[in-house]
Amino acid sequence: MAEKKKTGRDEKKAGTTRSQKSDAKKQLARSQKSSPLLKGQMEKALKERMKELNCFYSISTMMEMPDIPLDEILRKIVPLLPPACQFPEIAEACIVLEGKTYQTSDFRKTPWMLVHDIIVNGNAVGQVMVCYLEDHRTKNEPPFIIEEQHLLDAIAERLGHIIERKWAEMALKESEKKFHNIFNTVNDGIHIHETEPDGTPGKFIEVNEVACRMLQYTHDEMLKHGPLDFVTGYHNRPFNEIIRELSTTGHSIFETEHRRKDGTILPVEINTRVVSLCGKNMMVSVVRDISERKQVESALKLANKKMSLVSSITRHDINNQISAINMFLYLAEEGITDPTIREYLQKVEKASQLIQKQIWFTGEYDMIGISAPVWSDPRALAGIAAKQVPPGQVKIKNDIPAGAEVFADPLIVRGFFNLIDNAVKYGKKITTIRFSVEEHDGNHVVVCEDDGEGVVAEEKEKIFERGFGKNTGIGLALAREIFDITGITIRETGVPGKGARFEIMVPKGAWRCLIDHDTPCQ
Repeated sequence: MAEKKKTGRDEKKAGTTRSQKSDAKKQLARSQKSSPLLKGQMEKALKERMKELNCFYSISTMMEMPDIPLDEILRKIVPLLPPACQFPEIAEACIVLEGKTYQTSDFRKTPWMLVHDIIVNGNAVGQVMVCYLEDHRTKNEPPFIIEEQHLLDAIAERLGHIIERKWAEMALKESEKKFHNIFNTVNDGIHIHETEPDGTPGKFIEVNEVACRMLQYTHDEMLKHGPLDFVTGYHNRPFNEIIRELSTTGHSIFETEHRRKDGTILPVEINTRVVSLCGKNMMVSVVRDISERKQVESALKLANKKMSLVSSITRHDINNQISAINMFLYLAEEGITDPTIREYLQKVEKASQLIQKQIWFTGEYDMIGISAPVWSDPRALAGIAAKQVPPGQVKIKNDIPAGAEVFADPLIVRGFFNLIDNAVKYGKKITTIRFSVEEHDGNHVVVCEDDGEGVVAEEKEKIFERGFGKNTGIGLALAREIFDITGITIRETGVPGKGARFEIMVPKGAWRCLIDHDTPCQ
């Protein structure tokens, strides 16, 4: 009985299989009848996709062409658009970019148009348009199928990328052109060179035409060297100090000498900055020919030397004559008993002494500007000046931070001396003189203040005038002249009755900090 059941199931299964085969045969027959239509549709769809791919391929190919102008790219893209449409024989195209039009020969606006904006950096800068010249529709359907809309959208997006890239390339080329024009037309030489691990200048990366002419080498010859290959060894400041300044502040100005190809010496001033290019520290140096300046400086030094000699001889002769006058005045007073005449003689003696002080001032003044300004340590200057003035019971506090330097006439120490001397002489109840440094609006101010009587308001400016005061009246006047050589100014800002306060304003270019000292400056 069990075997019968098994046989029945087998028969049922066999019947099902026969039925499935019959259905499959029917489906195969139907597919064979419809395959020409299906095949045609597939071939048509494939052709449409091939047209799209050809369009994109052609656009991409043009993008890869080097140095092709944007105008030419757009002119070549426009005729590629109609063949990518469903009905290319009646299709026309147009691209508008910032008011300029690129179009196929028969393009015109029709009711059967498709328009997409060209977006660059988030802004619409133009449009890409495709139109059909006649109505090709057989039913009430859109003039462009969804695939055509997607295609034009993709082309507009692609154009946006092309235009953005080309505009960036044009901006870069324009920038490079301007840079090269400036680089090669400035009057000074420009060196761009590497920085060695120890901070010294390395090999040239680029130089301008002026730099080549200055040293009489070709551009290719220059790039085989570095700036240290041309220096004579002379620097107006120690070379180690210059490198230290570049390492700490990234900037230095100094004078040196370059040896030309023909062996002649060229004095130059170099303004160097450390910059970061392509992730590496490099130096950009502006090199100025200072031959004429050096000639003028030499001529001025010679003229000043001659004038100083004449002034010195003249002062010596005048002092001799005044000494003789004073001697005769002394002898005259011995035999004079008339009080009126004695008074007149005393007035003559005072006038003689005043003349001697004025002559002394001219000797001091002659020294200002004779030597070139130098970088000096203001803390050390205050210390030196303090030792030259016998302050008695006056305490001098030097709170100027270490590591600072001020660019001034070498006689600046005389200016510090006169400030201390003036405070000791006129401070009366003074017990302390203090030097310190403050910063006002990016400028550094050296302050000399005391706890004496101070200066009354109406005399704050007069004290800097020559001849004003109880003694010679030239101390503060001389100090102002010394400071003024490099643009340093001085004024009195103290409160009368609470002490004098002199503010020495040092401009930015005349102050620097060398932060490798034990106590960093401000």
